[in-house]
Amino acid sequence: MVLSCFKDPRSVFQKAYDSLTPGGYLEMQDFVYPPQFIGEPPTESSLYKWGQILCEGSVKLGRPWNNVPKYKQWFEEIGFEEVVEKNLEEVLLAA
Repeated sequence: MVLSCFKDPRSVFQKAYDSLTPGGYLEMQDFVYPPQFIGEPPTESSLYKWGQILCEGSVKLGRPWNNVPKYKQWFEEIGFEEVVEKNLEEVLLAA
């Protein structure tokens, strides 16, 4: 859960890249926030509202939890090659 641990997760990824030897790789898994729903989100539900409030609060604290969609781009900008992004929700739904 890098999404909640570091003020600047991109810098953590940069340090990981800098620490790798040629041919090394990094596997990264994280949660996407706010929670996603199949179909239309139930905007009046407590779960939906909780997810929105959680994300808003994380931004105010300077540790945004909505960075996960940026990870692939950040990895590529840092210098990782052949970056593969897998959405496990799609994999599970296809099973």
